[in-house]
Amino acid sequence: MTIIETIYANGREPLPPFIICPGKQIIENWIHDNLKGNEVITNSPTGYTNNNIIMQYLDHLIEQTGAKSSKPWKMLLCDGYITHEYTEFVIKVFENHIILFKYSPHFTHALQPLDVSVFQPWKHYQNQAIQDAVRSFDLEYSITSFFRDLTSIRQKTMKPYTIIGAFRESGMWPISCKAGLKKIRQYAKKKKTSTDQADDDEATLPPIAPNTYFECERSIQEWIERGPPETFSSPSRERYTASLKATKAHLGKAHLISHDHRSIQARLYEEMKRKTTSRRSIHRGGEVKVSVAREKKRKRDVEEKEIAIRKAEKRIKTAVNKAKKALTARGVAA
Repeated sequence: MTIIETIYANGREPLPPFIICPGKQIIENWIHDNLKGNEVITNSPTGYTNNNIIMQYLDHLIEQTGAKSSKPWKMLLCDGYITHEYTEFVIKVFENHIILFKYSPHFTHALQPLDVSVFQPWKHYQNQAIQDAVRSFDLEYSITSFFRDLTSIRQKTMKPYTIIGAFRESGMWPISCKAGLKKIRQYAKKKKTSTDQADDDEATLPPIAPNTYFECERSIQEWIERGPPETFSSPSRERYTASLKATKAHLGKAHLISHDHRSIQARLYEEMKRKTTSRRSIHRGGEVKVSVAREKKRKRDVEEKEIAIRKAEKRIKTAVNKAKKALTARGVAA
């Protein structure tokens, strides 16, 4: 999936995200209660933007910023992606008093504020959300899981000082050619010296330190068998040996706990696979605001609840009639 983020140079609250999901329909499970309601979700076959999607985004941008021909001009900084050169997009942008400023090719990583300082903490908090989900045995981190965590990720990432610092560091605002060139030079490729090459060769050697509980336990057993160094005093030798043995025992327990943890995860994963996941569609064709989709979902739930109540009442009525007939027939027989 793709998320288009739009931030302000003054650090104010950014625009609601414009989210592009793969497929042809928007699934009901995606409309999570944690979403604010002003997010926009749309579909494309690939999950990436195209000419139709970029026009939908432009409508979202115009609505959220209040841009129009009667309002002051605004500047939109964007990369040189092909959809940003789409003729209808360029014309409509100009008609609504928005000036397009496109970065030079291959320089967005150094000059675009989102790439410079915002997406890095975004990735950090997204990875943190995934790790928290895994620890809670949410082993299939799906699009539904992502929509559950999206608001929290953005709130932690889109801090005013982060956004203002991103514009300043990239040299976009306040405008600074010096800051921009400094950022570009940071990404300039450096020629490897013989020392760097030697370091790379050393880095490819296998690690000496143990990596698993079992390897740590085996390593400690090796030191226990060797015995304490001769330079140690008698009390230190006893403490040394006792510490190693205790550490070895705790590592053994940790190894068993991790094994049990993996077994529980495997069982939960198999159980989750057996469960049927709802793929009910809430919207098909074009973009939809989360608040609108949520209202559709609420109305559908109310209708289904009313239908279920009518069916239940009908079944109760039928059961009562059958009971009356059975009692009447029994009375006649008596």
